[in-house]
Amino acid sequence: MDKNELFINKKETMSTEKPYLSYEIDKRNFNPLFFQMWNDDAGEHKRFIVSYGGAGSGKSFSITQREVLKCLAKKEKLLVIRKVQATLNDSCVDLFKTVLDDWEIPYNINITDKKITLDNGSVIMFKGLDNPEKIKSISNVSRIWIEEVTELDQVDFDQLNTRLRGSHAKGGTITMSFNPVSELHWVKKVFFDTERDDVRIYHSTYKDNKFLDEEYGKQLEFYKVVDFNHYRVYALGEFGIVQSGNECYRFDVVKNEKETAKAEYQYNPKEVLYLSFDNNVVPFCAVVCSQMIDGKLIVVDEFALDGKNIEEVCLAIKRKYIELQGGMIITGDATARRRESTLERGANFFTLIVDYLKDFHPTLKVPKSNQNIYLRILFVNKLFAEGKIFINKTAKTTMVDLQSVTWDKNQKEKDKSYTTRKLGNGEVMRFQKFGHHSDCLDYMVHTVFEKEFYQFKSRTKAHTMISQPKESSRW
Repeated sequence: MDKNELFINKKETMSTEKPYLSYEIDKRNFNPLFFQMWNDDAGEHKRFIVSYGGAGSGKSFSITQREVLKCLAKKEKLLVIRKVQATLNDSCVDLFKTVLDDWEIPYNINITDKKITLDNGSVIMFKGLDNPEKIKSISNVSRIWIEEVTELDQVDFDQLNTRLRGSHAKGGTITMSFNPVSELHWVKKVFFDTERDDVRIYHSTYKDNKFLDEEYGKQLEFYKVVDFNHYRVYALGEFGIVQSGNECYRFDVVKNEKETAKAEYQYNPKEVLYLSFDNNVVPFCAVVCSQMIDGKLIVVDEFALDGKNIEEVCLAIKRKYIELQGGMIITGDATARRRESTLERGANFFTLIVDYLKDFHPTLKVPKSNQNIYLRILFVNKLFAEGKIFINKTAKTTMVDLQSVTWDKNQKEKDKSYTTRKLGNGEVMRFQKFGHHSDCLDYMVHTVFEKEFYQFKSRTKAHTMISQPKESSRW
């Protein structure tokens, strides 16, 4: 045998069922990532295989090769998943057909049902999650590959995870692949930030793909200059935010990181602490903590505590800022000034907060009504451009929100798209995906720069083009 040939199961074909297929394939057909994943079965079995990284790294092709060979070596029932059914033909189905054709492996394909069958009885099924109920009818799955797993909600993933069960799934694997997106995504929280022994993670970039042309790499490196976030995600394969062009805020991450690295822009217990609250408890009670330092508003901290009520959030604030000497000012969503029918007469969201934080003798500065959201965002963007607002890395949720929240289709409100999350008690929670901490920042800015905002408002139309406020000699 040539040293470059790879034997895929040397066992001879057994019986008419043909549970084994034997092939010799040139090793030069594979990237290093394939051999890492191929050999992972030699060690301790892991239920979850996570393959993430940059564009052009060959991870999807390597996974396809791996799954084809697993299906040749043993009779398998592989379920290949993407969020949207229509995207399967031009991605996953084509990948499997390419590999099978290149290796001259016979197969039958049912285009309508999106199913490939091999001679040994292995079946490869392709399903979208447009209708999650259809997945529930699939049984006896032994392997699952989820392409672009970040497109899925956690509830979708939990449903798929339950499909891999029973004796036929013993030693089965769920493989996930994706380009890293938001650091707040459930995938990062579940598989990267949580210590667990059933996960194996592989990282790759375009530099790991020996079949990639040189020009593609040059194009990716170009983004290092023009769009650093794009470069981080697609060239370096790191978690970041890919900008769509429809974002509400003009938040410069690179500029912000350089500025907040300065020691003087850290929390100072001798300065006034501004707290801005959003009137929501789902998915969390959002709080942004800021201080004015050298005439600039510095977001020094945040709170985003899942499943906590306002009393528990205030208790966390008391613990963290027990040494505060500079005083406290509380602001936030004006709609929370309304009296709650479930509370005693005259009480509302903010009277509760002031009571819980009474040890700090806080000053309440909440307007009678919220300002026009369009104008609020234009004003915040103006302050970003002038270098008057910076976000410390301790406020990670706020930074991600500022990079992620987009305009709605009418270009006058924040997009209120919803997502779902499964709680520890099994309850499914539905909530607005983005906008909570950026709302807090809006309210904060209106309070801190109140005079400047009204001057700005008097010279800016509320429903003009989003790109820039009206030109004037004063700005």
